[in-house]
Amino acid sequence: MEGVRFQALLKEYISGDISPAQHHELFTLIDSGLYNELLEENIAGMLQREQLVGADLAPHRAQRIVTNILSAERHTDKVFRLSKRRRSFSRWIAAAAVFTVIATAAYLLLNRPATPAHITYTAAVTDQLSTENTSVQPQRVQLEDGTAIVLQPGARITYARHFLGAKREVYLSGEAFFEISNSAHTPFLVYSNSIVTQVLGTSFSVLQNKLHNQVEVNVRTGKVQVFENPALLPAGESAAKGIILTPNQKGIYKNDKREFETTLVEAPEPLTADRHATAITPPAFVFEGKPIADVLSALEKAYGIEIVVENDNLYHCIFTGDVTEQSLYTKLDMITRVINATYEIKGTRILIKGSGCK
Repeated sequence: MEGVRFQALLKEYISGDISPAQHHELFTLIDSGLYNELLEENIAGMLQREQLVGADLAPHRAQRIVTNILSAERHTDKVFRLSKRRRSFSRWIAAAAVFTVIATAAYLLLNRPATPAHITYTAAVTDQLSTENTSVQPQRVQLEDGTAIVLQPGARITYARHFLGAKREVYLSGEAFFEISNSAHTPFLVYSNSIVTQVLGTSFSVLQNKLHNQVEVNVRTGKVQVFENPALLPAGESAAKGIILTPNQKGIYKNDKREFETTLVEAPEPLTADRHATAITPPAFVFEGKPIADVLSALEKAYGIEIVVENDNLYHCIFTGDVTEQSLYTKLDMITRVINATYEIKGTRILIKGSGCK
């Protein structure tokens, strides 16, 4: 992305005409750290025009202001609002500090507030809220519509103060788990890097895996649709084919290849488990001389995962055992060991391999 595009987005943000997609694109670029020098130049110029510092502002002082503003973003738990007489200056500071509204640069240079567990800001022009988890523990955020979000350390979520339109849209940086409040007429969209996850009511997690340059979506309940963010597509290119995910499925978007993969989550849970109940009674998996077909059918029904066999002779096998307390993959380890077989995950299915029984 060239500097001219960044400048154009910054101008839209300051004018208050920026769209949600452009807003996400702008702050994705700011988060990359590639445009810090450009931000410093803009802040220096704006501060001079506002006569908040001398006209001979040195570059290192502009850099110091940026550093302190970004530091303040991470060290305050207050929600700031714009006043009309400071709106012009504050818009520039908000753009540089990633939607933090600061009254004056001088105050920031002289104050160092204590570090809170999380931060909540008000966006300068778009009237959006943003919460960042700066602690080492998961942080729960409750939205106005009843949606609950658990932010992992370092994660940040940006959202509207009030969901008034036909869609509920939030912007995520980092990793978070979502429990979406049901609404048949207002879908919930999570913008995360290059992808969008859309649901009506469900629970899932989104992780931006920077190490592998990919974004992961794990579904716990309900059904979600994941697709590329149209606003971030290269000019003239069409979007990659999106995916539909159901419980215990994972979608992986590879940024470099611009393609989706589907597989199973690392720890599938029974579909009948109610995480909000005070006492959870897992389904019983006690088998006494049962055909392997019945055993696999019980697992399929409980976890919502298709299990297939490579060799029909496996259906002649019998299994006896209690695997109620084990995780799904441990269950499969125990069952396949008894019938002299193995299993592997093939996409969103589980394949049982072996010579079978006579």
